[in-house]
Amino acid sequence: MKKNIITNLIIILIFLFIAFIFFLLNKRNPGEKVYVYVDGECKGVYSLSEDREVDIKSLYGHNVMVIKNGFVNVKSSDCKNQICVNHKKISKNNEQIICIPNKLVIVIKSKKEAEVDDVAG
Repeated sequence: MKKNIITNLIIILIFLFIAFIFFLLNKRNPGEKVYVYVDGECKGVYSLSEDREVDIKSLYGHNVMVIKNGFVNVKSSDCKNQICVNHKKISKNNEQIICIPNKLVIVIKSKKEAEVDDVAG
């Protein structure tokens, strides 16, 4: 019985350690660019350091994205469910806001990752 408790405690500590490492790596790799995709096609790339409001209009709908103080959020959308509007602000590498009805994906990428994508695309 005691052996099972010790084994479970060791497993929990290992998972906590791994989660802590991922947390530290994510903090060290802040995003630098905001990529806006509509129906899989890149419609714009914006600096995360420049405050701005961007209208994203397409055949599928209309969203308003806001970049402010290094964070991105969707201010408004004409979709029914409003999940994208209620999503938390994003700022870290690989974080995303998705509006499925409007086929919109907003992705944060670091400079290093963006350079790799640019070469491939």
